[in-house]
Amino acid sequence: MSYAPYAACLKKLVKGCFKSASGAFFEYAALEEGESVPFPGYEMKVYCGPFEEWRYAKVVASRAYVVVEEAASGAPVVEKWLIKGHKKYALA
Repeated sequence: MSYAPYAACLKKLVKGCFKSASGAFFEYAALEEGESVPFPGYEMKVYCGPFEEWRYAKVVASRAYVVVEEAASGAPVVEKWLIKGHKKYALA
């Protein structure tokens, strides 16, 4: 399981879902306004570790395309996750 840090939850709407294959839950959110995007098209943060670790991603209805590495050419190396069970959290 990977959760967004509390500070991120206060600033923007965070969502969550499960990886279909493993059942692992993770949260994701849009990048903050003004934050640079080194990989155009991957404007989401997928939280993937216990210490506020995250990766660039593109999340659609049943898939998440997660940038896991940068190739020597500078192009993103992308991993496709099949996902299910989207959860949207309401901001208080």
